[in-house]
Amino acid sequence: MKTLVIYAHPAEDSLNAEILSRLSACIAPENLRVRKISAEDFDPLINLQRYRMFNNIPENRAGVEDHVADVEWAEALIFVYPTWWYGLPAILKGWLERVLIPGVAMKIDAAGKPAGPLLSHIRLFGAIATYGAPWWWTRFVGDPGRRTLMRGVRWLCFTSCRTFWIAHYDIHRRSQKSIGAGLDRMEAKLRRLLRTGSKETRS
Repeated sequence: MKTLVIYAHPAEDSLNAEILSRLSACIAPENLRVRKISAEDFDPLINLQRYRMFNNIPENRAGVEDHVADVEWAEALIFVYPTWWYGLPAILKGWLERVLIPGVAMKIDAAGKPAGPLLSHIRLFGAIATYGAPWWWTRFVGDPGRRTLMRGVRWLCFTSCRTFWIAHYDIHRRSQKSIGAGLDRMEAKLRRLLRTGSKETRS
Protein backbone atom coordinates (compact mmCIF):
# COMPACT_ATOMS: atom_id res chain seq x y z
CA MET A 1 0.00 0.00 0.00
CA LYS A 2 1.43 3.38 -1.02
CA THR A 3 1.85 5.24 2.27
CA LEU A 4 2.41 8.93 2.92
CA VAL A 5 3.66 9.89 6.38
CA ILE A 6 3.43 13.50 7.53
CA TYR A 7 6.02 14.01 10.28
CA ALA A 8 5.75 17.18 12.35
CA HIS A 9 8.56 17.33 14.91
CA PRO A 10 11.65 19.55 14.52
CA ALA A 11 14.10 17.39 16.51
CA GLU A 12 15.79 14.32 15.05
CA ASP A 13 16.60 12.97 18.53
CA SER A 14 13.01 13.07 19.78
CA LEU A 15 10.64 10.27 20.71
CA ASN A 16 8.70 11.19 17.58
CA ALA A 17 11.82 10.46 15.50
CA GLU A 18 12.01 6.97 17.02
CA ILE A 19 8.32 6.49 16.26
CA LEU A 20 8.92 7.49 12.65
CA SER A 21 11.85 5.09 12.38
CA ARG A 22 9.80 2.18 13.65
CA LEU A 23 6.84 3.05 11.47
CA SER A 24 9.07 3.31 8.39
CA ALA A 25 10.49 -0.15 9.12
CA CYS A 26 6.97 -1.59 8.76
CA ILE A 27 6.57 -0.35 5.16
CA ALA A 28 8.43 -1.37 2.00
CA PRO A 29 10.66 1.54 0.89
CA GLU A 30 9.12 1.70 -2.57
CA ASN A 31 5.70 2.21 -0.97
CA LEU A 32 6.76 4.92 1.48
CA ARG A 33 7.01 8.68 1.23
CA VAL A 34 7.82 10.76 4.31
CA ARG A 35 7.35 14.52 4.49
CA LYS A 36 9.32 15.99 7.40
CA ILE A 37 7.54 19.30 7.27
CA SER A 38 9.56 20.95 10.05
CA ALA A 39 12.88 20.00 8.44
CA GLU A 40 11.55 21.26 5.12
CA ASP A 41 10.65 24.62 6.70
CA PHE A 42 7.16 24.22 5.32
CA ASP A 43 5.38 27.58 5.36
CA PRO A 44 2.05 27.02 7.14
CA LEU A 45 0.79 30.60 6.84
CA ILE A 46 -2.43 31.43 5.04
CA ASN A 47 -1.58 35.00 4.07
CA LEU A 48 -3.94 37.36 2.25
CA GLN A 49 -2.90 36.20 -1.20
CA ARG A 50 -3.36 32.54 -0.30
CA TYR A 51 -6.66 33.32 1.36
CA ARG A 52 -7.94 35.09 -1.76
CA MET A 53 -7.08 32.14 -4.01
CA PHE A 54 -8.13 29.36 -1.60
CA ASN A 55 -11.16 28.34 -3.68
CA ASN A 56 -9.50 28.95 -7.06
CA ILE A 57 -8.84 25.52 -8.56
CA PRO A 58 -6.11 24.69 -9.62
CA GLU A 59 -4.35 27.97 -8.79
CA ASN A 60 -4.69 27.22 -5.07
CA ARG A 61 -1.99 24.52 -5.42
CA ALA A 62 0.71 27.14 -5.99
CA GLY A 63 3.67 26.52 -3.70
CA VAL A 64 2.43 23.13 -2.45
CA GLU A 65 2.32 21.19 -5.71
CA ASP A 66 4.73 18.51 -4.48
CA HIS A 67 2.76 17.97 -1.27
CA VAL A 68 -0.47 17.70 -3.25
CA ALA A 69 1.19 15.18 -5.59
CA ASP A 70 2.16 13.05 -2.58
CA VAL A 71 -1.39 13.15 -1.22
CA GLU A 72 -2.82 12.15 -4.59
CA TRP A 73 -0.27 9.31 -4.88
CA ALA A 74 -1.07 7.84 -1.47
CA GLU A 75 -3.44 5.05 -0.50
CA ALA A 76 -2.59 5.41 3.19
CA LEU A 77 -2.12 8.66 5.11
CA ILE A 78 -0.44 8.63 8.52
CA PHE A 79 0.46 11.54 10.81
CA VAL A 80 3.23 11.47 13.43
CA TYR A 81 3.30 14.50 15.70
CA PRO A 82 3.76 15.86 19.23
CA THR A 83 0.78 17.36 21.03
CA TRP A 84 1.51 20.99 21.92
CA TRP A 85 -1.00 23.13 23.79
CA TYR A 86 -3.41 20.20 23.64
CA GLY A 87 -3.57 20.12 19.84
CA LEU A 88 -1.70 19.90 16.56
CA PRO A 89 1.61 21.78 16.19
CA ALA A 90 1.08 24.99 14.23
CA ILE A 91 3.08 23.68 11.28
CA LEU A 92 0.84 20.61 10.99
CA LYS A 93 -2.35 22.63 11.28
CA GLY A 94 -0.97 24.90 8.56
CA TRP A 95 -0.14 21.87 6.41
CA LEU A 96 -3.76 20.76 6.60
CA GLU A 97 -4.92 24.25 5.66
CA ARG A 98 -2.52 24.69 2.74
CA VAL A 99 -2.52 21.17 1.26
CA LEU A 100 -5.97 19.68 1.92
CA ILE A 101 -7.59 22.35 -0.21
CA PRO A 102 -10.59 22.50 -2.54
CA GLY A 103 -9.95 20.36 -5.59
CA VAL A 104 -7.62 18.12 -3.59
CA ALA A 105 -9.44 17.07 -0.42
CA MET A 106 -12.95 18.34 -1.01
CA LYS A 107 -15.31 19.47 -3.73
CA ILE A 108 -16.85 22.93 -3.63
CA ASP A 109 -20.10 24.18 -5.09
CA ALA A 110 -20.73 27.34 -7.13
CA ALA A 111 -20.91 29.37 -3.92
CA GLY A 112 -17.52 28.10 -2.75
CA LYS A 113 -19.00 25.88 -0.04
CA PRO A 114 -17.82 22.32 0.72
CA ALA A 115 -19.74 19.85 -1.43
CA GLY A 116 -18.22 16.47 -0.62
CA PRO A 117 -14.95 14.63 -0.01
CA LEU A 118 -12.27 13.88 -2.63
CA LEU A 119 -9.82 11.62 -0.77
CA SER A 120 -11.58 8.38 -1.69
CA HIS A 121 -8.20 6.89 -2.68
CA ILE A 122 -7.13 6.95 1.00
CA ARG A 123 -8.02 3.48 2.29
CA LEU A 124 -6.00 3.57 5.52
CA PHE A 125 -5.89 6.62 7.78
CA GLY A 126 -4.25 7.01 11.16
CA ALA A 127 -2.03 8.95 13.51
CA ILE A 128 0.59 8.43 16.20
CA ALA A 129 0.74 11.22 18.75
CA THR A 130 2.85 11.94 21.81
CA TYR A 131 1.55 13.83 24.84
CA GLY A 132 3.20 15.46 27.82
CA ALA A 133 -0.09 15.16 29.70
CA PRO A 134 -1.57 11.93 31.09
CA TRP A 135 -4.49 10.32 29.29
CA TRP A 136 -7.12 11.48 31.81
CA TRP A 137 -6.18 15.15 31.45
CA THR A 138 -6.04 14.81 27.67
CA ARG A 139 -9.57 13.41 27.70
CA PHE A 140 -10.68 16.21 30.04
CA VAL A 141 -9.54 18.95 27.63
CA GLY A 142 -11.12 17.12 24.70
CA ASP A 143 -8.03 16.03 22.75
CA PRO A 144 -8.60 18.56 19.93
CA GLY A 145 -5.78 17.24 17.77
CA ARG A 146 -7.32 13.78 17.64
CA ARG A 147 -10.75 15.20 16.87
CA THR A 148 -9.38 17.33 14.02
CA LEU A 149 -7.76 14.34 12.35
CA MET A 150 -10.03 11.43 13.19
CA ARG A 151 -13.32 13.25 12.71
CA GLY A 152 -12.54 16.12 10.37
CA VAL A 153 -9.86 14.81 8.01
CA ARG A 154 -11.08 11.21 8.24
CA TRP A 155 -14.44 12.29 6.80
CA LEU A 156 -12.68 13.28 3.56
CA CYS A 157 -11.36 9.74 2.97
CA PHE A 158 -12.87 6.57 1.53
CA THR A 159 -16.19 5.76 3.20
CA SER A 160 -14.97 2.42 4.57
CA CYS A 161 -11.45 3.65 5.24
CA ARG A 162 -9.60 1.65 7.90
CA THR A 163 -8.48 3.80 10.81
CA PHE A 164 -6.10 3.63 13.74
CA TRP A 165 -4.97 5.91 16.55
CA ILE A 166 -1.89 5.32 18.72
CA ALA A 167 -1.17 7.60 21.68
CA HIS A 168 1.90 7.84 23.91
CA TYR A 169 0.77 9.73 27.04
CA ASP A 170 2.69 11.35 29.90
CA ILE A 171 6.01 10.93 28.12
CA HIS A 172 8.02 13.29 30.37
CA ARG A 173 7.30 11.27 33.50
CA ARG A 174 7.59 7.76 32.12
CA SER A 175 10.73 5.67 32.43
CA GLN A 176 12.77 4.69 29.40
CA LYS A 177 11.73 1.09 30.01
CA SER A 178 8.06 2.06 29.95
CA ILE A 179 8.49 4.14 26.81
CA GLY A 180 10.39 1.32 25.12
CA ALA A 181 7.65 -1.14 25.95
CA GLY A 182 5.09 1.26 24.50
CA LEU A 183 7.11 1.55 21.30
CA ASP A 184 7.29 -2.24 21.04
CA ARG A 185 3.51 -2.51 21.38
CA MET A 186 3.07 0.23 18.80
CA GLU A 187 5.33 -1.51 16.29
CA ALA A 188 3.59 -4.84 16.77
CA LYS A 189 0.23 -3.16 16.23
CA LEU A 190 1.42 -1.42 13.07
CA ARG A 191 2.86 -4.61 11.62
CA ARG A 192 -0.37 -6.46 12.37
CA LEU A 193 -2.48 -3.70 10.87
CA LEU A 194 -0.40 -3.30 7.74
CA ARG A 195 -0.10 -7.06 7.25
CA THR A 196 -3.66 -8.17 7.86
CA GLY A 197 -5.68 -5.11 6.93
CA SER A 198 -7.79 -5.56 10.05
CA LYS A 199 -9.61 -2.51 11.31
CA GLU A 200 -8.15 -0.92 14.43
CA THR A 201 -9.64 2.11 16.11
CA ARG A 202 -8.19 2.28 19.63
CA SER A 203 -4.70 2.73 21.02
